[in-house]
Amino acid sequence: MEPGTKSITIIFVFYLISSLFCSVSGYVLYSEVEAEDFLNLAAAAYADSSNITARQSCIDISFPTDEFHVLMVMSAPCDKRGNQCQAFIAISDLTNQVIISFRGTNSGGQLLSEFGDGLEDYIPYTEVDGSNNTVHVGHVNVYFLDAMNQMWEDMVEPTTRNRQNYTYLITGHSLGGAMATLTAFRISFRQFSNKIKVHTFGEPRVGDIVFASYFTDMVPYSFRVVHHSDPIPHLPPLNVDNESAPGMPYHHPREIWYNDDFSSYVLCSDVNGEDWSCSDKLRFWNYGSKGAYRHTHYFNHFVSEYGSMGSPEQKMCQCAIKAELGEPPPSYSLSSPKKNASYTIHLIGSRIRSIPTIFLRLTILLDNVMQTLKAMRKMILGPSLGQLGSIAGSRPWLWISLSLLIGAMSFSSLLLNPPKTEFGFELGYTTADAPSILEMRAQRDFFTDGKEGNPWYQALFAEPRDSKKSMHEGKEYNELKAFYRRIKNLTIRYDETLGKDITYYDLCGSTCNLNELLFTTEEWSFFGMKYPITHLSYVFLSYVSNIGKHFYHVRTDNTSKLLNANKAMLVFMAFYQTKEVKSDLTLYEEVVQYAVDDYNSRGNSSLILTLHGERGMSSAVQQGMSHAFEYLGYGVALSVIVLFGVLLFFSILFSQLTIFRIIFIWICAMVVPLLAFITAFSIYNFLGYSITPLTIFTPFLALMHGFYTVIMLTHTWLSDSELRRDSRDEHLLEVFATCMPSLIVTSSPAAALIVCLVYPIANYAAVSFLMGLIMSFVIVFSVFFFSPAMLIICPAQDFTPLPTGNNKEVVKPTLKKVESLRDCYCEHVDRSKCVKVVAVVFVLVLLVVPVYFGCTSLEGNLDYRQLLRPDNPRNYGVHLMSDVVWPTWFSIMFFVNKPPTFSNPREYGRFKSMIAEIEEIDGKLPSDTDMVWINDFCRHTGTKPTDDSLNMTQFKSFIEDFIYKSWKDGVKYEFINDTTPVITSMLHIVSFQGTKSLADKARLFEKCRAITNKYPEFKTTPFDTEIGFADIILQVPLVVAVIPLVSITTMFIVSTIIIGNLSVAILNFFFAGLLYASTIGTVSLLEINVNPFNAAFFLIIAAMSPSYTTHFCYYYQQAMRIKPRAAKRDRMNEMLRKCFFPCISSILCAFCVFLPCMFSDIDIFIAVAFTNIVFCILGVLIAFCAQVFLNMLPDMFTGTHWFCSPQS
Repeated sequence: MEPGTKSITIIFVFYLISSLFCSVSGYVLYSEVEAEDFLNLAAAAYADSSNITARQSCIDISFPTDEFHVLMVMSAPCDKRGNQCQAFIAISDLTNQVIISFRGTNSGGQLLSEFGDGLEDYIPYTEVDGSNNTVHVGHVNVYFLDAMNQMWEDMVEPTTRNRQNYTYLITGHSLGGAMATLTAFRISFRQFSNKIKVHTFGEPRVGDIVFASYFTDMVPYSFRVVHHSDPIPHLPPLNVDNESAPGMPYHHPREIWYNDDFSSYVLCSDVNGEDWSCSDKLRFWNYGSKGAYRHTHYFNHFVSEYGSMGSPEQKMCQCAIKAELGEPPPSYSLSSPKKNASYTIHLIGSRIRSIPTIFLRLTILLDNVMQTLKAMRKMILGPSLGQLGSIAGSRPWLWISLSLLIGAMSFSSLLLNPPKTEFGFELGYTTADAPSILEMRAQRDFFTDGKEGNPWYQALFAEPRDSKKSMHEGKEYNELKAFYRRIKNLTIRYDETLGKDITYYDLCGSTCNLNELLFTTEEWSFFGMKYPITHLSYVFLSYVSNIGKHFYHVRTDNTSKLLNANKAMLVFMAFYQTKEVKSDLTLYEEVVQYAVDDYNSRGNSSLILTLHGERGMSSAVQQGMSHAFEYLGYGVALSVIVLFGVLLFFSILFSQLTIFRIIFIWICAMVVPLLAFITAFSIYNFLGYSITPLTIFTPFLALMHGFYTVIMLTHTWLSDSELRRDSRDEHLLEVFATCMPSLIVTSSPAAALIVCLVYPIANYAAVSFLMGLIMSFVIVFSVFFFSPAMLIICPAQDFTPLPTGNNKEVVKPTLKKVESLRDCYCEHVDRSKCVKVVAVVFVLVLLVVPVYFGCTSLEGNLDYRQLLRPDNPRNYGVHLMSDVVWPTWFSIMFFVNKPPTFSNPREYGRFKSMIAEIEEIDGKLPSDTDMVWINDFCRHTGTKPTDDSLNMTQFKSFIEDFIYKSWKDGVKYEFINDTTPVITSMLHIVSFQGTKSLADKARLFEKCRAITNKYPEFKTTPFDTEIGFADIILQVPLVVAVIPLVSITTMFIVSTIIIGNLSVAILNFFFAGLLYASTIGTVSLLEINVNPFNAAFFLIIAAMSPSYTTHFCYYYQQAMRIKPRAAKRDRMNEMLRKCFFPCISSILCAFCVFLPCMFSDIDIFIAVAFTNIVFCILGVLIAFCAQVFLNMLPDMFTGTHWFCSPQS
């Protein structure tokens, strides 16, 4: 056999086998030639009833030898406006064939009636079968059904009743296609004939999924030809959230999707009428200006004119055939006097314009506008997100590989560029214009003469081993004095450059002698010291010394004579300009700590010394953090175990998955938050941001939000296993279209958090940005890593058959029990007034108690002991400072940067007024405890500070006095001449009592600032070593209010768009905000304050708050789209079916993350764990209230419209 003959034989055999297979399986092959023949018939229906020649011409072109003759042409009104529908029947007794062709829309008014009055009005459709049984066959569009019924009794039924052996060729364009579909179905269902061929062009959606299923079974030889972006086949709009819901528009298969010029086509699914790989994947914005053109033109012919414009001399159908053979058509312009008078045809070039076409264009434009508006209520995002699932599922290994590659690159970038750490609170925790910045600069400038530098502090506490002894005298005092002298001269290190040992004296500058006055006072107090002010006598002079800041837990007699002082404090202070000096000061603290430990270890020492400094506290805090992180690790492990249990429960619930598949999905679920955090943090690090105390909890946001997202995806994947699909990626498409919109709403705070990068407090802005990135990448990796992995690990069954009455339901006993409980719950919530009253009362209680009383009492505060383990010795130093020093003697330095002219009564009078107002502040100690040069100057000159002015000519003798010359460090001056000084800046130290916390300090600073701001001419700035942290404490409550408000408001905007109903979106916004506010208020009432360590966690719960209510609101509202007339109980049932278990499971995982921290020793982590518990419990209760409130709202406010849905 020759090669060519052999090839032909193989092809022939293959064709024969393929044909045999197709005939056996019932599969129908599409023929483009046959479709063009049917188009001729559909076009012929547009010919006027009297234009017999044009109609017959089109029939003869398609079937030249079959001897068809037109039996009947009928027109009848098909709507209440009187618009006409038209069809014709032609018969060939030679070949036993019947042609039934329906005309499409004939006028603009009819188009408005068709897609205006009855656009979404689908009614139950019952049909009588061949045995006279009435069968419910789904829902169909009322307009199309009424139009078909007008033609049935007088035209179609008489023709078909006695021609059961005939083959029926049924067709139509646009409206005609819908009527053709209903006619073919009725002929087949009533067993008038089973030989039916249907081709429609630009057919709109006729019925729902049930009707589509019946139609596919009854009329297998059926094709819907769609011209690229023809918009009419997409009307009425598809319910993108649940396209398979009964009663909602749904196409029957099989779509044939052509490109723009009909040069190629796609054979779409033969079992799924809505194939997202065909024209459904286009969006309304893809229709463009050619949408109307594509509807009116098929196979490059203007259908409505193709068969209607003809004459015995020139027939359009014939001209079209000639043009296809290469012969150019004649140029002409005709207007038939027999045509419908409602419009006139004008052929201009290649464009045909008519009044129906203009109406069609305007209607399509109106539909485009309507669909744009319906982006807020028709869930355009649903199919778009569904397409995202299809993309992720089409190449799963590619997306998994890319995700892992991004994670690896991010991790590598962190290794190559390690992140910086900044655990101090000096910068970035207040606004750039915070008062403390100016105040700290004023202190630095005063002590360093304007040089750059940062302060360093250290306190040494001493108390007698014998509690009966006192620190102000005897052996205890002498040992303290000796130890103080010794540590000031300790060698810190040997400097080779300077060739000497570095001591404290080389570092302290002008602050070296802060404690010397105490020892001088004791030496000159021959008759004992008084507390807090001691009068000294030196030769014939009398002086006053303030010892109140050095002695605590004192006992005095009625003359204020100091009898006993249980504790003493010495203060060390310095300023450093370089890292080397900072390192030396840190090393000095270490040296002193070693000396303190050595002293305390001696059995014969009479004192117990305690050193309180930055280095020791930093080390203690790190130890506390390490301890807390161990418990956080336990929490992560517990959450991961709970996640495995959740997946195992889902597998039992839905009777799916094996233990190995569960393990693989579990591993992939753990990878998602890891990838999200690493990628987000690498970007954060690349932009130059550092690790701060605020970033401690951000990995747990990735964990909670990541588990939450993958649980929802997994549940939807398994619970929607009954959905129809042609492939696994199509199932993923449906999963995304179902649950991804609500996941986008719950993740929408990410956008606000990223935008909050512009927040004026740098570190809060940075952590907000990081949290936004984390939430965004959780969604990204859930889509492109977890979902493809789930598709591979747990593949969906392909080609699930359409639902029929004969399908056997798979029994899932656990699911049955759950459904029974769910039904009971929904029934109870729907009918019980008691439940509704309880929900309303609970919400009101939350609004009054935690929200009003709790949130209004919220304040920033921090006790450093919250960061330390109870057994850490540094706790005692914090105790001494917080519980002993501050409440007894808390000093605020007032730096007067532009003092008055003290010899000027007016200026000095203003200054005295400022001091008098400071004296009125609650807790202010008597004025004689103030440390200011003015008091000593008046003692030196024999005047009073209350005099109208001061005699400054004696200032020189005062400042050079043996005792008072120490004020050279407290007042800056220069002499104009030998006797006239100018005070350029000065220090005024004021003392208070009753200050017990940083919050008390902050409030005190605010009062001082309010007073000094009233006297701007003096440029006075209050200062304390904690003033920077005080501003942090003051500003942090605003942080946990503003950023959450922005994030929850953003969620509201997004939910309004995606949910598509204003009332439901407002309800979701209210409950999400209520959850956050009530959580903050509850913990505030329980005396848990906000601080820089837990502020980030408060932002996390604000970001997570929408997750507790959004899914319930979204699915409740979407249930109305699935079944418009669904009862509230049924809507609740559908809502709970989709989101109850995912939400509860996610809450359980989040609950477990911080639960072990309740058993740690670090108070601040215990507070965070408790806050998380409160958040989870309130979240469950508020989610329940949200369900009850949704049930209480009238259906008109929770329907498919944006604000108010009309009631049937």
